Amino acid sequence: ARFAAHDSLLRLVADLLAEGRGVAPEEVLRECAVGECPPRFGLPRAGSAAARLSPDLLAADEAAGELLVAEVTICPDRALGRFYARKQRRYAPLLRSAPQPPSSTATSSTTTASSSSPPPPPSSPSAPAALRPLPPLIVAVGESGALFPQSAAALSAALRLPDGRMRRFADEAAAIARARPATSRKRQRAGAATRS
Repeated sequence: ARFAAHDSLLRLVADLLAEGRGVAPEEVLRECAVGECPPRFGLPRAGSAAARLSPDLLAADEAAGELLVAEVTICPDRALGRFYARKQRRYAPLLRSAPQPPSSTATSSTTTASSSSPPPPPSSPSAPAALRPLPPLIVAVGESGALFPQSAAALSAALRLPDGRMRRFADEAAAIARARPATSRKRQRAGAATRS
């Protein structure tokens, strides 16, 4: 039941990504190792710390040139901040590996130095520019059903959906979290209380 709750929350987030960014279902990868993603995603290949990461969801918004990384978790309310921070740290290598846009200084000096040279050929359509990973969307929901405030803020900023739609997502996520069996410690305490 715990895995089923995680899967339900994951589907909910995938639907939200599709709605907010217009990402087609085939552009959403679930639990795919970064190093095994399609080359067009422009992600690190095998051998780097980032390549070994396996986020819950990877979604390519090719129109915006951005890669959305999402992780979901349901945990005790008192641990929401800790879980959120831990997952942010886990995906720091992916952000560090993101392609950097050329600086205007480098571009102008290159242009000046090669003003007598012909312009470079346009990029091949078979080699699109690498997608830029956005900060990970960590969707952390407490067992009480509370959506971590930083999660709500990050989703709103990344997906730009109306407040009403975000409230509906929070309500649906809350229902999934409340229906999931509690953590083992919480079950043990409940059992002890019943026996006493």
